[in-house]
Amino acid sequence: MGEVILCIGILFGKAIENVTYTLRTVLATRNLKFWVTLLGIINNTIGIILTATIVVGIKDSPDRLICYALGETLGAFLGMLLDRKMALGSNVMTIIVNKSIMGNIIKKLSDNN
Repeated sequence: MGEVILCIGILFGKAIENVTYTLRTVLATRNLKFWVTLLGIINNTIGIILTATIVVGIKDSPDRLICYALGETLGAFLGMLLDRKMALGSNVMTIIVNKSIMGNIIKKLSDNN
């Protein structure tokens, strides 16, 4: 039972580590140095604890490595969702075209959002 709880802890710990790394990257692009530093400390602390936990018991319980890999996958997925929600901005594209085809381009862009 204890090994199952440890495995679940590794899974969610790795997921949290990935999400904090993604959040840290988004905040760094906004130049929020205090929060980037704080999340860096949290992220690295989690990473060190997880690595030590896996390395110490890898021979006795290789399941820890599987939980780590699943946590990595879950964290990457959650990080992408977080990035999509937080990375607000706009992209501008300038296109120079011939007036004769401008109407067709506008219609196709409008039809495809």
